[in-house]
Amino acid sequence: MTSNKIIAEHFVSKKLENTTFFQQALISQENKVRVSKVVLQMMKQMPLTDYNGNPWVKQYNDITKTSFFKGIPEKDPQKQTDSLVRDIRELIKNNN
Repeated sequence: MTSNKIIAEHFVSKKLENTTFFQQALISQENKVRVSKVVLQMMKQMPLTDYNGNPWVKQYNDITKTSFFKGIPEKDPQKQTDSLVRDIRELIKNNN
């Protein structure tokens, strides 16, 4: 996340609008880590928590309403999160 913030700051300071392949790859990796954490917590039936360990949804099916979930691209250009998002959708179906 820090690397993405540094790169984004660089692009803003240079007034560049396009993201580079490197930036896309880092964003994709960040999404993969976030989604992997959610899948792991759901598999262990743990509360979904933010970076500080605070729960951020009360029920698993509420995750689809969050900006976190809506911010994950439907088709990740790096193909890093597609299967993980499908896993989350399956886990939500099974937990309802």
